[in-house]
Amino acid sequence: MERMILVSKVCARWIARWTLAASLVAIHGPRLRGSDFDWNGPVNGSARWDVAENWLPTDGPPDAASLAFFRLPEPVIVAGGGTARLIAVERGDVTFKGTYTTDMESPASAFLIGGPEGATTRVSAGGSLAVGRRLDIGRNVAGAHGDGTLLVAEEGSVRVHSNSGTPSVNLGFGSGSTGTINIGGPGAEFITEGTLNVAFAAGSVGQINVLDGGLLETDGNVVLASTDDSIASVAVAGNDSTWDLHANLRVGNRGSAVLTIREGGHVEVQGETRVGNLEGSVSSITVSGSAEQGPETISSRFEHHGPLHVGVLGQGILQVLEGGQLLSAAGTNGVISLGHLSGGHGELAIRGPGSLFSSNGLIEIGRLGTGELWLADGGLLDARDGLAIGSGVASSGMATVRDGAEIRFQGTLKLGDRGTGELSVTGGQVMHNTGNGELTIATGNGGEGRLALRNGAMLHVEKFRAGSQGPAEVTFDGAQVFTSDVFLGAEEGASSTAGADVEVHDSTWTIAGNLQIGRGGNLRIRGESAAPAVQTGSAHVAGTLELSEGGSASVEQELRLADGGTIDVNQGRLRVGPSAGGSSPPLGSLQILSGGTLHGPLEGVASLAGQVINEGHVSLATPGGELDLEGNLLQGENGRLRIEIGGSSREMDSPLLNVEGDVFLSGAFDVRLSEGFIPHVGEIFHVLTADSLAGSFDNLSLFPGLGIDLAAFLRDGSVVVTRVPDYWPGDATQDDHVDLADFTVLKEHFGQSPATFSQGDFDGNNAVDLSDFALLKAAFGVEVVRSPVPAVPEPATWSLALCVAAWMMMQRGRFA
Repeated sequence: MERMILVSKVCARWIARWTLAASLVAIHGPRLRGSDFDWNGPVNGSARWDVAENWLPTDGPPDAASLAFFRLPEPVIVAGGGTARLIAVERGDVTFKGTYTTDMESPASAFLIGGPEGATTRVSAGGSLAVGRRLDIGRNVAGAHGDGTLLVAEEGSVRVHSNSGTPSVNLGFGSGSTGTINIGGPGAEFITEGTLNVAFAAGSVGQINVLDGGLLETDGNVVLASTDDSIASVAVAGNDSTWDLHANLRVGNRGSAVLTIREGGHVEVQGETRVGNLEGSVSSITVSGSAEQGPETISSRFEHHGPLHVGVLGQGILQVLEGGQLLSAAGTNGVISLGHLSGGHGELAIRGPGSLFSSNGLIEIGRLGTGELWLADGGLLDARDGLAIGSGVASSGMATVRDGAEIRFQGTLKLGDRGTGELSVTGGQVMHNTGNGELTIATGNGGEGRLALRNGAMLHVEKFRAGSQGPAEVTFDGAQVFTSDVFLGAEEGASSTAGADVEVHDSTWTIAGNLQIGRGGNLRIRGESAAPAVQTGSAHVAGTLELSEGGSASVEQELRLADGGTIDVNQGRLRVGPSAGGSSPPLGSLQILSGGTLHGPLEGVASLAGQVINEGHVSLATPGGELDLEGNLLQGENGRLRIEIGGSSREMDSPLLNVEGDVFLSGAFDVRLSEGFIPHVGEIFHVLTADSLAGSFDNLSLFPGLGIDLAAFLRDGSVVVTRVPDYWPGDATQDDHVDLADFTVLKEHFGQSPATFSQGDFDGNNAVDLSDFALLKAAFGVEVVRSPVPAVPEPATWSLALCVAAWMMMQRGRFA
C-alpha cells in the first residue's frame, strides 16, 4: 500500500511537470534541453542551492537550462544563490537568500508562484531575484486554480528584465486564482522593464502592497483587473513608499480595481491613466492623508504627466482626502476628463483641509459621458488650464463646492459648453488665479447650464457670460460676486432657447465694468440689504431688469434701456450715477430708447435716482403703486407715458410718479383702464407730480371706445386724469364752451326754482343761485376737449380743474 501511495505521488509530480512543460511550449515554444529538479533540501531551516543532495534527482544543482520546482508544504530557506531557466514555487513558503536568476537569454525564462494549496516566495534582506522574461504569481496547476504571494523584504530586490523579449508580470494569471506582491521596508524594491497585469485572468484577484518605504518601478504598461469579474488592488502607504510608472496605467480595464495612496505614499505616472476603462468596470484611485518627517508633513501624492480619464466607458472614482494631493504637471498633455466617453461615468471628490488637486491641463467634468465633482471641508481644486463642466455633446457634468472648499482656475470655467453643466457653491468660493479668468454658462451650441451660489459663497472672475447660445439659470442667494464685464442673454442669431435667467437674492454683485442684458436675458434682484445688491459701471438692457422686494441696483455712469428691453422697478431701488460722493440728485442718466419700457410698481413704493430721458415707454399702473424719481424727467417727442387706471381715486392720493426735480413733457400720453374697471364721473387720478412742469404732450390717447370720456390736465404741479360728466358745470348751452352765452342763460333764469341744468342749475339744488354763478365764473373761458385730445391743456386752464373739483364736491353733498 505504501509503495502504491509513493508511486501515486511520483506520478502526480510528473503529471504536474509535464502539464507545466506543455503550457510553456504553448507560451514560449519547444522546451530547451536540461533537467527538471525538485527541491529536496531540509525544511524549517536553511540549505544551499548549489548542493546537489538538496535536489531530486541528485545530479543537481539546476543550471541555466533547467527547471527548478519547490513543492514542499513546510517552510524552506534557500541560501547561496543560483540560476535556472525556470523557477516554480507551487507549494509552501520559500525564502531566497542571495542572488537568484532565471536565464536571461531563453524566451522561456520565467519565475512562477502559485498552486492549489497556495505558495509564498520571500526575497529576504540582501537577497535579489532577477527574472529574464516572465513572472506569474497566482496560477493554475493541473487544472486547479492556485494562489501565490511574493514578499520582498527590507533591502530585498526583484527585477524582471527585457533581455529575452518583452517581459511581463502577471498576478492572478490563472482563472479564479489570487496573486499578491508585498514590497515592504526601506530599500525593498520591485522593478520590471515590461508590462504588469494585476488580476489578469477572468475571476482572478491581484494585489500589490508597497509599504514603509518600499519601491515599485514599472517601465511598461500596467493594467489592474484586466478581464471580466477580476478584482485588483494596489496600496502605496507610508512615507517614502513609491511607485514610479513610466508608461500607461489602467485602473480597472474590465474588472474592478482600487489604487490607494495613503500615509505619505507617492505614485508617479508618466503616461496615460484610465480609471474604469471598459463597460462593467467600477474602479477608483484614492489619495489620502500624510506622514510626518521630522518637522515636515509629507502629503500622500499622485502625480501624473499624461492624460487622466476617469470613467471612460465604465465607472471611475477619484478621491483626494485628508490632506492628500493629486498633481498634474504635463501642461496641455495632462488633460483630465470625468465621463470620458458616452456611457462612462466619472467622479472626483476633494475633501478635507490641505487636500489639493492641481492640474496644468484642462479638466472636463462630463466630456462625452457624465461627470461629478465634489469639494468639501477646505478641499482645493486648482485648474490652471481651465475647467469645463458638461463640455461635450449630450454630456452631463455637475460640480458641488461646500464648507470652505475652493475652485481656483485660469483661462475659462465653462458650464454647459455643448452638454449640460451645473455648479453649486454653498459656503465655498470660486476664484480666478489671474486677471483674465472667464466664466461662461451655456455658451456652446446645444449647451445648457446652471450656477447657484448660496450661504456666504464667493465668486471672483474677470468676465461672466451666460445664455449666449442656450438656456442658463443663475442663482445668487446670500453670496458675494465680483466680476468685471457681464453679458446675459442671447447673441445675434442664437437659437430661440438661448437666454439667461439670473436671480440675485440678499447678495452683492460688484461689476467693475459693463453689464449687458441681451435678448432673453433676465436679471431679478430682491432682498433686504441697504447696500446696492448689484453695482456696475455702466449697463445696457435689451432684456429684463427687475427690482423687487427691496432689491437694489446702482449704475455708476450710464444706463441704456434698448429696443425690447424692460426695467421693472417693483418695490426696489435703482440709482444711476456715482454712489460714493455723488451729487443729489445723481448726475447719471437712464436713457429709455425707442422700444424700451420702464415699469413702475404694481403696489408699494419703488425709487429711482438719476436723470431719465424717455424716448421709449414709461408704464405705471394703479392701485397702490408709486415710483419716486430723484432727478429730472425729460420725455422726448418719441417718448410715451402710459398709465393703467384701476381702483378708485381714494387709492390715488399719492401720484403714480413723484418727481423730485423738473419735468419736460412731450411725446404721447396713453391712458388705459384695467379690465372691467369703469371710473365714476368726477374721480380724479394723480399720474405725475414734480417740482416744475414744462412742455405739453403732443398726442393723448385717453381710452376711447367705451362710450366714456377721460380728460387729462395740470393741477398744482401735477398731471391728473378724471372722467368728465356729460356736460361741464357752467356750460348751460352744452356746446363744450363756457362763455358769455352761458352767462346770459344763467342771468335770464337767476332766482328761478325749480330749474334745470340748461337754465343754469349747475350744482343740482333745483335752483339758479349764487353757487351756480360761482361755478360758471370758475370755468369761464374754458373750452372742453373730449378724448382723444391732441395735447394737455396749458396751465391757463387750471381753472377747469378747480371747477371740476368744486362740482364733484357739490354732487357728493347732494347725494349724501
